[in-house]
Amino acid sequence: MKYISYITRGIYTNTEDVSDEFMSLIMSGVSVDDLLLFLKKNKGNTIMLYHGSGISNHEGIIENGIKKTKISSKKSLQSSIGYTYFSLYEEHSRLFGSIAYPFDKHVIVYRVKLPISQLKPDNDQLFNAKVYDINLATSFIYGSGCRIAGDVPRYMIVDYKKLPK
Repeated sequence: MKYISYITRGIYTNTEDVSDEFMSLIMSGVSVDDLLLFLKKNKGNTIMLYHGSGISNHEGIIENGIKKTKISSKKSLQSSIGYTYFSLYEEHSRLFGSIAYPFDKHVIVYRVKLPISQLKPDNDQLFNAKVYDINLATSFIYGSGCRIAGDVPRYMIVDYKKLPK
């Protein structure tokens, strides 16, 4: 089943997954300016990122997608209400899932296809890294992740892995 998604103002082309090129830039030690340029040029495209959660949350995520942080669901003092958080790396997402769900025996790491136009800097990780030039490129380079405003629909979840803690 096809969905209409990834609509970006001013971009009217088919989307392309640019994850491989994006990760090559990250691994090569790309500069902030060059990564910002890449993100700007590809704002109508998508990249794969990871989100970790506890196994106790899995059924709800499979049915309804990944829900944004609410006051009642907040697992970290630094998480901002209204956002969903993602990492460049599966292992980081596994760690965050383990911390957020300390009583679950397993963690689920979701691989999610996200439109670049919806990605926002993860201010919390940048603050922890003492980076004060807050933009999406510094969020990926120094914080290894990002966030989006709102929920992530189920159809954006590509696959997932059940991992031991």
